[in-house]
Amino acid sequence: MEFRGTQKRFRDVGQELKVDYLLTGTIQWDGRIGNASKVRVSPELVRVEDEASRWQQSYDRPFGDVFALQSEIAKQAGLALSGALDLGGRVEISTTRATNPEVYTLYLKGRAAAFELTREGDTRAQTYLQRAVRLDPAYAPAWAMLAHAQNDLGAYTGDFAPARASAEKAVSLDSTSAEALTALARVERSYWEFTRAEEHFKQAMARDPNHGLAYGFAGQLLSFRGRYDEARPLLQRAAELEPLFWGDGPFYPLLGQGQYQEAIRLARSRLAADSADNGNLYWEYLGRALLETGQVDEALRAFEKERAAKSRSALVYAWAWARAGRADSARKFLQAFGNRPMNGYDQAGVARLYANLGQMDSAFAWLDRLYTRRSSQLIWLNWDRAWLPLRSDPRFNDLIKRIGLIE
Repeated sequence: MEFRGTQKRFRDVGQELKVDYLLTGTIQWDGRIGNASKVRVSPELVRVEDEASRWQQSYDRPFGDVFALQSEIAKQAGLALSGALDLGGRVEISTTRATNPEVYTLYLKGRAAAFELTREGDTRAQTYLQRAVRLDPAYAPAWAMLAHAQNDLGAYTGDFAPARASAEKAVSLDSTSAEALTALARVERSYWEFTRAEEHFKQAMARDPNHGLAYGFAGQLLSFRGRYDEARPLLQRAAELEPLFWGDGPFYPLLGQGQYQEAIRLARSRLAADSADNGNLYWEYLGRALLETGQVDEALRAFEKERAAKSRSALVYAWAWARAGRADSARKFLQAFGNRPMNGYDQAGVARLYANLGQMDSAFAWLDRLYTRRSSQLIWLNWDRAWLPLRSDPRFNDLIKRIGLIE
């Protein structure tokens, strides 16, 4: 959900976000951000129920003092909210180490690019964030977000060493940072170190109960391990805290447990409400649910839209055509790929394709290759319904045990 510049009333925004108060405002600066000398910030705390202003203030500061100003606004808004909620002035404000505006701008650009959920976005995120850590090597949030981008790129290349190095650097700089702990846990998940990852996710959520990425990746991991009752509240919380990144969180337990009608309803609702920029979060889940309920033509159209949004090769989605009974079309995806080098997504796509064509030995041969390389693609095995044709084969259960997805 994006509310910058929205014409919606505060009451409507508050209902969407399920909050009683909103902090809104304006920011003005002289010149371009990188060269600005002064900034004016005018925040306002609004009660959703009656859209009444409970606190507002205007601040004029040198641009170099923006981080001190951020902390001051957080404190004053917190005190105003404390008074509104009759908390007797008791308010705790978490802070992170400040950096200069250029580094922070690069961090925000990197975060936004990583949230695009595409290889191109992660590549740009890595560029922004590498520049940020060169300018300020001690800024832990930039190292943590760099680890996320490098982890996503590792899913294509199979190389997670840069992501681990960045995550460990972030933790070494700030071992109490929820961002750093979450980044490390996510990399550990890619290395199949599931127990350690779960522990670090728990630490991150304890450090910052509002860090949405920790809830989302933790809930996703629990879904991969079949623990849906534990995953569901975490993924719901992640969707509330990080709707642009984790809006698809509730789909993991829905699809994992075969609740396809609810998944279809939710996907259509999200696609109707969100902009086209965010649609690639939901097309695949809609396609998966439609496919399982026999609505194959609409399912394949949804997969095509998702593929176009994420710019992935057709191999990643060929299994869906095979499942839909379009075996000839599915095989053409593989033929069209030719002898081009395959990334991790492509290799897993070939294995899924063979599984849904009924060529079980070929599917397991590709899975064995991925297992030998300790591919992060295999952490999806226990959740992904694309592997359903293999689940009755004893080799499948043996594989997910060796990976550590089940005990």
